[in-house]
Amino acid sequence: MKMASFYCVFLCYGIVALYFIDVNAVSQEEIIKIDGALLPFITECSVQNGVNIEDLTAAKKNDNYDNLNPCLIACVFKKTGMMDDKGLFNLDKALEKTKKFLKSEEDIDKAAKVAKSCASVNDQEISDDDKSCKRAKLLLDCFIKHKGQFPISI
Repeated sequence: MKMASFYCVFLCYGIVALYFIDVNAVSQEEIIKIDGALLPFITECSVQNGVNIEDLTAAKKNDNYDNLNPCLIACVFKKTGMMDDKGLFNLDKALEKTKKFLKSEEDIDKAAKVAKSCASVNDQEISDDDKSCKRAKLLLDCFIKHKGQFPISI
């Protein structure tokens, strides 16, 4: 299966869903658009949070994102507008971005269904100062849980 690297994110940009788009599910044009939109955010957030390409590659290779700095995920989500300044998932913005980057109504519908399901992370109680980082990790975990439903491979 052909894959193109692109780093972290979820459906509408992918999600920090982390590193690789399934080119059988979306067009090459969509991949290039998503890649171009995310790369500056991922680069900046990686530097800010001390995450290197080896960390990202290891997480993807092992299909285990538990050791990845959740503040990297929060940073990318915030810069893309998927998470607001309070650390809450912005469902409306995620749906808007999905429509911007994906063309197929079927793919948009699949992504929207997952995004709506994962919006429940906003209702979860988080007790630490690092609320946005922890919520971003919960959101990523939700996306990963539903990865079989994504038009974009996490």
